Amino acid sequence: MRGVGQRQDRAMVRQAMRLLIDGGNTRLKWRRVGVAPAAGVLGWPELERGLPSLLDGVEAVWCCLPGREARRTLLCDLLARHGLEAHQPDRALLQARLRPVYSRPERMGLDRLLALRAACEQRPGEPLIVIDAGTAITLDALDAQGRHAGGVILPGLGPMGEALAERTGLPALAPAAWQSAARSEDTEAALAAGLCGLVGGGLQRLVGDLEAALGADRAALLVTGGDAELVQSLLGSPSTLCQNLVLDGLALESEC
Repeated sequence: MRGVGQRQDRAMVRQAMRLLIDGGNTRLKWRRVGVAPAAGVLGWPELERGLPSLLDGVEAVWCCLPGREARRTLLCDLLARHGLEAHQPDRALLQARLRPVYSRPERMGLDRLLALRAACEQRPGEPLIVIDAGTAITLDALDAQGRHAGGVILPGLGPMGEALAERTGLPALAPAAWQSAARSEDTEAALAAGLCGLVGGGLQRLVGDLEAALGADRAALLVTGGDAELVQSLLGSPSTLCQNLVLDGLALESEC
């Protein structure tokens, strides 16, 4: 009977309206799950104005919150005004499941753990490399048993372009510049081409290093994050685009 009760409880949780929030460095990605699913993006400056409309009918809020304390406090305060609190996944359980190779596993980002949790669920029994392309680009390897086998962090394309523009007076890159990177018809396109070449070559080398660490000739590549489509085009290897593995992992944890 206990097993039946547990299944019923999980079914009720799945039916309940939940708001999932992945708070990145530049914006907040959200997903409503339950009877009226929806998803979208909200800039941090828009949070106070935009959040209330997302909370209609929501019974629980689950978050992967950024490290910046001011943003964390703002979000929690806004939720409290609506009688809600920000639930976070149990990091200890995630670490026990994934066994990060870090000597101090508590320093591994919760967003990375959640993305790996989702990857395990979506591609069980396979060696994997998860690439999350945002403000930073992270690569994390999982062996076929779902255990963490190492990771790498490098700067994202946007921050590298911004840093170079700030130090040299070169133009800041508009979104269209990345689309013309292959042609190098002007300074912006040339800069975008250089950054894409740098990141693409680095990623190909790092993927090879992580595959060697896994002892795999070829690992499945899962690419997620705000720059996922652009980064995917630079890999030179087959890969799967996953719109938001962090929210996928958060959804799984919210059902536990």
